[in-house]
Amino acid sequence: VRNFRIQVSEQEGRVLFLRRLIPGVADHSYGIEVARRAGLPHSLIDRAREILFQLESQHRGVDVAAGEEEAVDMQLSLFPKDNPYAAVVERLRNLNPDQMTPIEALLALAEIKRLADSAD
Repeated sequence: VRNFRIQVSEQEGRVLFLRRLIPGVADHSYGIEVARRAGLPHSLIDRAREILFQLESQHRGVDVAAGEEEAVDMQLSLFPKDNPYAAVVERLRNLNPDQMTPIEALLALAEIKRLADSAD
């Protein structure tokens, strides 16, 4: 069994996945970058970075003591109630693609895109 990883280049806080498989282990996780590229909400990405900073600081021995309230608040929902994409999610939930004509599907898709664009 051998470890392999995807080669990456990091410049100015940005990660570029070079699509090249090389032997070895990754020096750290790129989950937040993958989530950002997948289009998860900016608030979720920012909060993930805050949590990662706290965890890395604790690992290095820096004191970033969090109060009990903050520790409880660390679990985030992908679709919080104040999510700007809530209208998109709600519209998707109410669709029944099996009963739509092709033109109805296209019109619904256009509406969902408009909702998503207005949420940004």
